[in-house]
Amino acid sequence: MNKISRLENLPTLPALEHLDLGGNVIEKTDGDIPALAIYPTLKTLILAANPFADALGDKLKIEVLLTLRKIKFVGEDEINDDDRVVMKEEAKERKKAAIAAAIEAEKLAMERAANGEELRADGEDDVVLAGSGEDE
Repeated sequence: MNKISRLENLPTLPALEHLDLGGNVIEKTDGDIPALAIYPTLKTLILAANPFADALGDKLKIEVLLTLRKIKFVGEDEINDDDRVVMKEEAKERKKAAIAAAIEAEKLAMERAANGEELRADGEDDVVLAGSGEDE
């Protein structure tokens, strides 16, 4: 087993086509797979025997394809037209979910403002009640 745990600090290799990161200790996909977008010529990516790859199982190929649209192989699995259709559907669903979450957050913020609540800069909630000033 190797010891690579993050993909964010890999060297820039503009002509890289094959990257074997199998048998490492990469645990998270967020931030990692997108970090590989610096390799525009990447055709084959091997991630087997990493904790996150094992956890994703059959969904790994789609996760990679969502970020690396020109990839041809994930491990030994060739990317085919069916995979690209599934990836596009997944991308649409994620976009819908993100829009719905943004709408819900805006709605919640408006409700809080209407109720006199404020959100502090540190993310903690403060409730501001009318007539509750300390000098009263």
